[in-house]
Amino acid sequence: MGARGEGVIHCKNKDINLLFTNRALLSAEKQMGKGILEVSQGFIGGSSGLTELVALLRCGMEAANQEARRGSRPVSNNDALDIIDEVGFTTAIEPVMTAVAAVISYKPDEDGSAPEDDSDPN
Repeated sequence: MGARGEGVIHCKNKDINLLFTNRALLSAEKQMGKGILEVSQGFIGGSSGLTELVALLRCGMEAANQEARRGSRPVSNNDALDIIDEVGFTTAIEPVMTAVAAVISYKPDEDGSAPEDDSDPN
């Protein structure tokens, strides 16, 4: 299935689905002008903040919408900010970074499939 991380942010009237893949992270990196590892460490060290969370949240929401084949308009920064306003920074960041961590720590053999050179079940 590939590198993939999913999450959900529970809002009052609906659940916000998130999907992160390498493509979604690349889009977020382009918006932020810095790499995902730097951003991740920045959340721990204090150099990443609202700008980075908005970019990640926006890309995660957009990827989830695309996978669900929703014909909705593109997700905007205001859409992401509305969610952060409703649930708070800390509540929003947890599912985002948990899903991002699943992508950046992905190892192909962890998905339960046999390695290519060991397809013999015996």
